Amino acid sequence: MEIFATGRSGDFFKEGNKVFRVFRGGKGLARLINTIFYGAPDLYSNNEHAGKIAEARNEIAATIVDLNFRDELRVARSNFIGWNSDLEGMVMKREYVDGHHIKLQSPWNGHEEYTGLLALFKRLRPELKKAGMPELIWHTRHNKGITDFLVENGKYVWLDTEAGRPSVFGKTKVRKLLAYIKAHETEIDAKLGNGKTNKLEDRVAEIVYHQRELWKTSRTKRGIEHFRLHRELTDEQAGYYQDHPIEWYRQFAGQAIKNGIKRVKTRLPAYLGSKVGKTVGDIRNRIKNEEKRKLVARYSDALINKREHRLQISEEQANSLREEVTLLGSSKYTRDFALQLSLNIAEKLLLQPFLIGLKAANQIDWTAWFMLTNFGGVIVRTSFTLAMMIPQMLNLKKIAKAPKQFANVVLDVYQEARTYGPEYATFMALGKFANINRGIALPIGMLPHLGPIAYPSQATYDFAAEERRSGEFIVDSTITRIGRTLGGENSRIEHLFNKGAYALIDTLKELHAAGQTKYKRKYSFMNT
Repeated sequence: MEIFATGRSGDFFKEGNKVFRVFRGGKGLARLINTIFYGAPDLYSNNEHAGKIAEARNEIAATIVDLNFRDELRVARSNFIGWNSDLEGMVMKREYVDGHHIKLQSPWNGHEEYTGLLALFKRLRPELKKAGMPELIWHTRHNKGITDFLVENGKYVWLDTEAGRPSVFGKTKVRKLLAYIKAHETEIDAKLGNGKTNKLEDRVAEIVYHQRELWKTSRTKRGIEHFRLHRELTDEQAGYYQDHPIEWYRQFAGQAIKNGIKRVKTRLPAYLGSKVGKTVGDIRNRIKNEEKRKLVARYSDALINKREHRLQISEEQANSLREEVTLLGSSKYTRDFALQLSLNIAEKLLLQPFLIGLKAANQIDWTAWFMLTNFGGVIVRTSFTLAMMIPQMLNLKKIAKAPKQFANVVLDVYQEARTYGPEYATFMALGKFANINRGIALPIGMLPHLGPIAYPSQATYDFAAEERRSGEFIVDSTITRIGRTLGGENSRIEHLFNKGAYALIDTLKELHAAGQTKYKRKYSFMNT
């Protein structure tokens, strides 16, 4: 077997249509927190009772789902195997699901999978509560809960009922669950086979037994047993620490501190060195005129590759986007976009350390430091865009035409207000303003942390009638990346930011339509 994937708690091996999850203990902060509260980095990595509970819950959850949501959702089945000396870990065998994570909205698809799953969650939650398994509701509420759901052949699959916050830590309401099984006995046996009800009742009894045995073991013993099984302690050492628990915690805390210091000393200098080297190289390349198109292509290609790697878009769609990026790269905003990306790097490399230095020297207070840190980039971007706009606005020919153009705009907006009301007239006025050169890039560049989308947004507006997807994709991917940073990959927060990105894109298209309108409404904004 070869490693199929690596997670926080261990490795995944694939063989045929089965996946074997090997629990080796958590990593990083999760490992430390689990050790403090539960005595071991991961209960599944050292205790067979936890694995048996997980297996029983999986079958019960699968039955509840199959009984009520068979056409929309199913639970991927799993079986606990136990300790494997060759793999050096507790092993859980799980069904392999050939599906994909909930797709983000893109130029080729909407947000139907995400909204459909949320609608399903609303019906699933009360059913789980009614069945006495409220601990499973976590997956339908938490930000990262949707990462446990895939789509396979148009149907949702609950990948892992124990992921995130393992249900072993929750409390199944046994009497309520048994009453639920008894109330649906006829339906369960008719749909899922005779004898299924009796098997479920046996599974409930297993949960009660293994839950009791799991928590009978002391926190200290669970921790020592984990490190003994994973050969980090010899049998003699494990026996000594069982008799001297205080000595065990002293040794564990000391080792954790040593490991933390070692990681900082070995990883931090290399990390900072690579970041500084890459930043300096980027700035040097971005100053060259011939690098501007390549810069836009590199930035876009990184976003496209990420989506393609996550199977959010197909290879054909990715190649189509790359071709369109060359058109974006030849647009009049290429130079502006490239210089703006350079300014973003310069801001992080020069402005942020400068502000930290001023605060350290007590030259500015906390309020000024906060404002400059969050809005310093806004000031730089706005100044840059205005510097590009003002020379063109002072063109004598344009100044001569300005009064007539302004009068036409006022007349258009007045007619719109009389016919359709002030809401539509206001939107039309905004559309007319957006027709000004860089009229979109200026206000969007004033938004903190959204600098990279200013000129792609401008391109999305300018190319709205041509249905070019490259500008839209850069806007979408850049905003969605913020959500991914805050909430994690495939999380609710990422999908929320993705949805917000397309709300902005749709607004830009509506603004473009409104800006071209004369005397009558041709756009759908605020239609009911």
